[in-house]
Amino acid sequence: MSEEQQERDAEFEALLIERWKVILAPSQEPWFVFSLGTAVIIPRAELEAGANVTEAAITLMKQWPVVPGCELGDFNFAKLKEESGISGGITYSGHPHILTYVDSRECDLSNSMGAGLYGRSKRHGDAINPIIIYSHNVEEV
Repeated sequence: MSEEQQERDAEFEALLIERWKVILAPSQEPWFVFSLGTAVIIPRAELEAGANVTEAAITLMKQWPVVPGCELGDFNFAKLKEESGISGGITYSGHPHILTYVDSRECDLSNSMGAGLYGRSKRHGDAINPIIIYSHNVEEV
């Protein structure tokens, strides 16, 4: 990978982290951002005492790869409100704690089906190659 590509990847990861910090700011639960833009929220109430929350996030991602034609392939897409200051949207999966950010620079957000499919493909990539780039509130679990 070229130095220029590494720099673009680092900039994109920084953008993803910043976007999720704004979107999930009210959450006191642990949450993780994966390299393609999927966020996983791990409710404390669903963790067993002494559980490794990072492992729980990776396990959840791996359990929800995209499989068209069933619940694993289900998705919805919603553009973020202009008041948020974010030009992007969220692809929701069949699991309530798995969300994928789609930036307006990645695809046309006015086509919600296309943007949703794009987000779903990003979630699938994160599920088959789960690389965490940011974690929030993990130390408190």
